[in-house]
Amino acid sequence: MIGTLPNGWRMCKLADLMEDVRSGFASGENDQGGILQVRMNNVLTDGSVDWSKRRRVPMRNGISSLLLRPGDLLFNCTNSPELVGKCALFAGYAEPVTFSNHFLRLRPAPDKAIGSYLNRWLNLQFNRRVFEHMCKQWVNQATVPKERLLEMHVPVPPLPEQRRIAAILDKADELRVKREATLEKAGRLTDHLFIEMFGDPATNPLGWRWAVVGDVVHSALDGPHVSPIYASSGIPFLSTRHIRRGEIIWDDLKFISSEDAEQHWRKCKPEKGDILYTKGGTTGLAKAIDFDRETT
Repeated sequence: MIGTLPNGWRMCKLADLMEDVRSGFASGENDQGGILQVRMNNVLTDGSVDWSKRRRVPMRNGISSLLLRPGDLLFNCTNSPELVGKCALFAGYAEPVTFSNHFLRLRPAPDKAIGSYLNRWLNLQFNRRVFEHMCKQWVNQATVPKERLLEMHVPVPPLPEQRRIAAILDKADELRVKREATLEKAGRLTDHLFIEMFGDPATNPLGWRWAVVGDVVHSALDGPHVSPIYASSGIPFLSTRHIRRGEIIWDDLKFISSEDAEQHWRKCKPEKGDILYTKGGTTGLAKAIDFDRETT
């Protein structure tokens, strides 16, 4: 429930803030001389765009209406249930760019809203799993209907306040990126120290005894092949997205009920000293448990 809005703010349907909303197009062809197309793997869950994987598709009739402009929003309306709804602000590129049919291009009306503010609001809803709960789901696919998205109500401040809020959040995001870069460097330092102390495992210069992992662990337990049923409270549930290189991210935790934990996940409660190893998603990440808390 939303409380009283500050003076000058108003609640608007997302549709009423748009100048244009349209879907992209599908193309299974690669064309090195074609046009750059944003695809699902280019938009990250933190709201940024990754240009390292570029795909070019053939030009087509009417492409001019499907080009991106700075300030447009790319809303990922079709993806897996946990990824549907991720959104990115298009800040411009050195050449024309279009987008796939997995996206809706949201173009705000310039006299009503700015893309950077709406992008932050939409990503907040994504992080709260709002789109995961409102999407239509199939086996491994989920879609947020265009109509439901545009019916969402957005708290809208005056344009100068939108710019101020977006600037503050941009600065906070810049600090987050720097912190992650620092942690990445710290991880590389740890690797360097390990090699100094024990030698490179690839060459084993100190002649350490080799052993099979299964021979040096007490047990290796795979999680049950059932999907968790989330609850509003209960036992915290860790998934692969909470495991980063050498650390556990406790943000955006979900919960399962004590009854569900006892029925399906009783054997999956980690103890201090256990190692969590990701075998799905971003595979190969590991973190030793160094806490005492009721966590599944």
